[in-house]
Amino acid sequence: MNLEDARTIQRGYLPLTVRMLAGSAPGSRLWERGALSAAIVPATPDQPMANRVITTSGRALVRHLPQIAVQYQAAGVRKWSIWTERHNETRDQLTAAGYDLASTEPAIMFDLTDFDPDLGDLDYDDGGDMATLGEINGRAYPNGHGLSAAMVQTPADMDLRIYQARLNGEVVSMLATLDQFDARDCTAHWAATLPEARGRRIAPRLLSAALADARKRGCLTASGTASPMGGPVWAKLGWHTMYDYDVFVWGADDDAR
Repeated sequence: MNLEDARTIQRGYLPLTVRMLAGSAPGSRLWERGALSAAIVPATPDQPMANRVITTSGRALVRHLPQIAVQYQAAGVRKWSIWTERHNETRDQLTAAGYDLASTEPAIMFDLTDFDPDLGDLDYDDGGDMATLGEINGRAYPNGHGLSAAMVQTPADMDLRIYQARLNGEVVSMLATLDQFDARDCTAHWAATLPEARGRRIAPRLLSAALADARKRGCLTASGTASPMGGPVWAKLGWHTMYDYDVFVWGADDDAR
C-alpha cells in the first residue's frame, strides 16, 4: 500500500474514534469545523484520551485553537488532546499556544489478503458491550483513568463489533472494530488487556480473530493506531507503520501553568 492510499484510509479512521466517543456517554457531543472534529465528553473532564480533537489540516487547526478551548472549557473539560499528522510547523505552533507533546502514535495498516490467523484455544466472542470495553481500557493503561465514564453505551448509528476474550471465565482483553469504505477497510479501536493477563498472547489472538472475521466480510485492509504499549503486539502480527501522529495535550501539567 502506498502512502497516499494509507492517508485516505486513516483520514476515515480517526473521525470514527471521535464519533464513537461523542456518542457514548450522556452529555457527550460532537463538534465539527471543516477538517476538524472533536469529541467533547464532560463526564470525564480530565481524560484527554476521551476528549480528543482530530484534524487533517494544520492550518485549520491553528485557526480554530481559540474556539476549541472555548468549547471544552464551556463544557467543564480541563484536559483534552489534539491528534495531528507530524509536522514541524504545527508542532511549533501548538507548543507556542501552550500545548504539551504527550506522545507519538504510529498510523498503522494491515493487508488482509494474505492472512493466516492462529487462534489456538482462545475463549472469545464478539458480544462485548461498550461499558465493559471502557472498564477494561481504564484498568489496562496507566493513563486510562475515567475511560469507563466516557464509554457507556454503543452509539446508535455505529455498527460496532466488540470482541472480548476470557481467561478462567473472566473478561481480560477487548477491542472494537468498525468497517468503513463500503466494508473494504476494518478499523480497530480500543484494544486493551488487563495487566494480570498479559504474556499469554491473548491480545494478538483476539485481534487476529477480529481480522479473520473482517476478511470473511470482504475487507481488504485494516487500519488503526498503536500506543507505545501495544505497538510491539501489532508489529508482530504484520501491521506496518505508514507515518506518525503527534498527540498534544492541553492541561497535561496544570501546576506549571
